Amino acid sequence: MATGRENQRSILQSQALLKYILESSAYPRESEHLKQLREATLEKYPYW
Repeated sequence: MATGRENQRSILQSQALLKYILESSAYPRESEHLKQLREATLEKYPYW
């Protein structure tokens, strides 16, 4: 599925690398409320 993000300029060259960084660095430190909000948003607007 094309998301339109393939053509974005980014220092990260891979969506898999971005996902890994978020899951290993950012998500473990987020508060429970932000986690619930992020998960609800992803249900409606899938990113990966």
